[in-house]
Amino acid sequence: MFDLIALNVARRYAAVVNQGALDKWAKDLKVMTKIYRDIPVSIEWDDTEGREKAYGYFREAEKLFLNFRNGFEAWVYKVVLPRMDKSEAYLVKELRTSTWDFLHTIRSLFPTKWDGQSSQNVKHIPDLSGLKAKREGNIKRYQVAFKKVYKQLSEYIESKGGVMVRYDAVDHVEVAGVPVILENLGRDEGTFDYTVEPLNLLGKHLKTVKGAGFAVALDGLKVTINFTPDKFDEAGKYNPATDTLTLHPLGMIDTPDGHTLIHEIGHRFWFKCLPGQSRSMWEEILSDRGVTIFEGDIERFFHIVESKLTKDFAFMDAEDILKLTLPAAKSKSDELKFQELSETHIRGLGTGPGEPFDAKDYLRRLMFKKDEVVQVEEVSDYGDSSPVEGFAEAFRLWVTKGPQTIKPFTRELFVQVCRAGDARI
Repeated sequence: MFDLIALNVARRYAAVVNQGALDKWAKDLKVMTKIYRDIPVSIEWDDTEGREKAYGYFREAEKLFLNFRNGFEAWVYKVVLPRMDKSEAYLVKELRTSTWDFLHTIRSLFPTKWDGQSSQNVKHIPDLSGLKAKREGNIKRYQVAFKKVYKQLSEYIESKGGVMVRYDAVDHVEVAGVPVILENLGRDEGTFDYTVEPLNLLGKHLKTVKGAGFAVALDGLKVTINFTPDKFDEAGKYNPATDTLTLHPLGMIDTPDGHTLIHEIGHRFWFKCLPGQSRSMWEEILSDRGVTIFEGDIERFFHIVESKLTKDFAFMDAEDILKLTLPAAKSKSDELKFQELSETHIRGLGTGPGEPFDAKDYLRRLMFKKDEVVQVEEVSDYGDSSPVEGFAEAFRLWVTKGPQTIKPFTRELFVQVCRAGDARI
């Protein structure tokens, strides 16, 4: 186990939680419901000016609900409730679920539709007829959901004596010689023990990076671990502009493919340590060894698929699409392009079984692959998305699984580039 050296602990004042704060959210939702109901939806087909005004009301209301949703979510999860753990009370678990259910009801209040102008530059416009058909049902649904959340929040606040003073925890520790900042760890005392296991895992990976010859990538590094609940579906990110590396709980989980931390340190080594000439060389060589998907490739692939599907076919995944199209490939280049295009799955016009093949939508989604470069020598699925991600993935593979897991040409190039950044490999 690695020794965690606590540097200091600072408690930041966050907010006072009471019934008055809850009532303000209820009042805001009531006002917003009136605004939502006032969006004009019965517009004559030739009333262009009236339609544009209605679109304006639609978009303003949409912004209001988005701000409300984000604000309420942050208030409940970041301020009102303690950090999530397995031993929390039944009411707290119910409150988390009810809050999420309510937030879900206000995510789809504003329907849009394709403007019908271009399949390559897709634009969506407000669907006023859809809003007219569903508005009252939407309102009833979110009002019922909010009433449940309101009741549970009132009970929770009352169970805590009617008033709670909350703090954001910001703890500073040092792991394997690297400063680590813990943000939003919890708003009650006794939350630091929760971090021991992930911090020890963090220390193990930092030592692995050093042992692989990339100690220079850790010089001056600071890692922030953010325990914000609404970030539980994100892993982490390195920001070269501020030289900050942030991890979220998902990014602290060890996987067979390695740790998010190591991939992001690869990004830091790229931006912080590699000379610009070395970065340019990597990007140019990988681009030259890739094949570009052109519009004509997409159209040919689409016609192959379209000619082999029955009219009542609704869904097909990547593996089945590739089996369908690969026999028509005329070269290795075609095979690489078809493999990439096969990742765009096929779906029907509706959601039920036997729905017709939605050819127009499928071609539109395939066009998103236009001008994409597919690598001849793959680093990983994610690494093929760009030369920069390819480098970070090669870095991760080298550190976690060894040089032999990188294909020969890419491995040789990786060594040459990394040595220019003072890596000891």
